[in-house]
Amino acid sequence: MMKKMILPLGLIAAALIISLLAYDRLPDQMPIHWNIHGEADRYASKPVALFLMPAVMLGVFLLMKLAPIIDPKRASLQKNLRDIDAINVITLLILLVVHGVTILSGMGAEINIAALAPIIAGSLFVFVGNLLPRFRHNYSFGLRTPWTLANEDVWRRSNLIGGRLMFFGGLIMILSAFLPTTWKMIVFFAVLAVNLAVPIIISYLFFRKYGSSNGSA
Repeated sequence: MMKKMILPLGLIAAALIISLLAYDRLPDQMPIHWNIHGEADRYASKPVALFLMPAVMLGVFLLMKLAPIIDPKRASLQKNLRDIDAINVITLLILLVVHGVTILSGMGAEINIAALAPIIAGSLFVFVGNLLPRFRHNYSFGLRTPWTLANEDVWRRSNLIGGRLMFFGGLIMILSAFLPTTWKMIVFFAVLAVNLAVPIIISYLFFRKYGSSNGSA
């Protein structure tokens, strides 16, 4: 159990250590948000910019550890603990990268945020999408709609397609990093819209087709 916590806690500690080491080298106001052109458009005080992300990372870590314990279908989630740990680590790693970019930007480094953002978001989509079909019926992880939660067969079919959509959508996001800024945004929102709307629709259609079964197949 403790071995599984070393890596995620190490990532959180790394974010905190980086913040402490960089503190005296940074201005009192730091950029924390960038517009579609990669230009900083929102700033925060140095303590907020440096220590909010480690706090967020700790919150993500605790939530990922708590969810399998309090989920009403925790017996099902016990079979996905490795997948949950993997998502936990990749999420914390991506947040650490974002934190590092924020610090480097505050130091005056020239970083192409507009190109980096779709790579970061796309990587998360690829990783989570690859794991999504593996999740058993539960209330915490996966495609959760009224129809997938009502029927395990609908859950399996919907999460399989939803996972594939996320995976390939993530690849498209990553490739869009090389497109002009306007096209980056078009691709990003198109992928997001497809991944939000299509799985909900197909889960309803699957329920219409398979909802009469007992869901134990």
